[in-house]
Amino acid sequence: AAEAVFAYFCEKNVLPLLVDSFSCRPPPWTSDRSIERDDDSSPFSGVAWTVAAKAQILQTLAMLIGNAVSPLSLTYLLSNNYVNELIMGVLPLSQWKDHALEELLPPFVTLLRGLVMTLRGDGGANCAPLLLCRRQRTANECDHEHENENERKRSETYMPLFHAAVHVLVSPLGSSLRDVDGSLVRTTAMNAVLNLY
Repeated sequence: AAEAVFAYFCEKNVLPLLVDSFSCRPPPWTSDRSIERDDDSSPFSGVAWTVAAKAQILQTLAMLIGNAVSPLSLTYLLSNNYVNELIMGVLPLSQWKDHALEELLPPFVTLLRGLVMTLRGDGGANCAPLLLCRRQRTANECDHEHENENERKRSETYMPLFHAAVHVLVSPLGSSLRDVDGSLVRTTAMNAVLNLY
């Protein structure tokens, strides 16, 4: 029965829908307190903007990744950068208010821990390249380089999972929060960093 549900999840492309729902933000308010809509506005509204919905998306993906038994299922979940987009959508933590962080950080570090444990498990090492991304270096990192050097040297490879774990670890915002198992959020982030390093 679980395989049938996962097949339906894949067939209906629910993963990109969840990531897009997590990433959506409410449109700006106009001066007369009405919502300003444009043609590029998100198809999501109302409840998708709430922190509770975003926390539930993080919990759902953490459970999906933690319970993926076949390498094919795990590869599907980690491919196409959807998980990386979700991880980077939470950062920087300063974009969230304190009450939102209290609800978001515990399932977020649970997701990070689940990903790290998956990478450490059998067959997980084969999925590590799926969690790598390329990004452009910032202007001040490129200033010392010559203009005629190739594009490879102007971009860098990074792992959003590692970046997020370090970000939570060094942030003062997660120091007193506990995750669903009662562990401190910062301790869980530290374990993720140590296991990835």
